[in-house]
Amino acid sequence: MIKVIKESDLAADAYVLACTCDVNICAIREAAAKPVIGIGEISMMAAMTLGYKFSIIQITRRSVPMKLRMIHGLGFTYRCASVRAMDDSIEGDLIDKITPVALEAVEKERSRSYSAGLCCFIRD
Repeated sequence: MIKVIKESDLAADAYVLACTCDVNICAIREAAAKPVIGIGEISMMAAMTLGYKFSIIQITRRSVPMKLRMIHGLGFTYRCASVRAMDDSIEGDLIDKITPVALEAVEKERSRSYSAGLCCFIRD
């Protein structure tokens, strides 16, 4: 990633790190001469504007500890109600798997906003 940034630094005005855990964002920010925005950090900041407490729904259980470390490092622990993983045992599409987890967070933690730990790639 750092190699790509150094090679394309003149062509870009800023960089968006499209990984919800913002992996290596500190090293990337140090290497880049332009702003580097991580979608994980930005999604939590947006969620905090919508409600005092927010919850995060990750795609896998394995990614939950990494997200918790990220939240702690950003100083958002006091605003994060929970970090949960979607339920893969449920049949259906992504919405079918996320909805029960989101509803549980509302009932148990009184979360008011959500940051989904996923990134969609769109091509023409």
